[in-house]
Amino acid sequence: MNAIQGLKDIKDIVEVPDYSLYFLIAITGVILLSIAYPVYLYLTRIKKTELKTPREIALQNLKNIDFSDVKKVAYTFSVDGFLFIDDKNRDEFEMIEKDLQQYKYRKKVNDLDEKLKERIVKFIKALK
Repeated sequence: MNAIQGLKDIKDIVEVPDYSLYFLIAITGVILLSIAYPVYLYLTRIKKTELKTPREIALQNLKNIDFSDVKKVAYTFSVDGFLFIDDKNRDEFEMIEKDLQQYKYRKKVNDLDEKLKERIVKFIKALK
């Protein structure tokens, strides 16, 4: 027993708190967030500035035609409607275009004929 009495400075086992796992998770989270946030901002910016095709712009112009300005109707339909010509609607477009010729190239024009206006609206509604 003399040998055991000489070792008085030995203490019981003490639990040492280990926070290294929490630090690792926190650092990993911060790194992932610091990478993900700029990527998110970049992707949302690309979607906002996504360019429209000429057909999309032309379709929007056609759908927003103001029928009170007859000359503008004639020119807008001629320019923007041209992009949508295919085999199905070529004849209809050419007939409407021919009827609109009387409203172009003149200083004073009459009001747009109601039948022609209905044909234009019907043509525009058929576009995709």
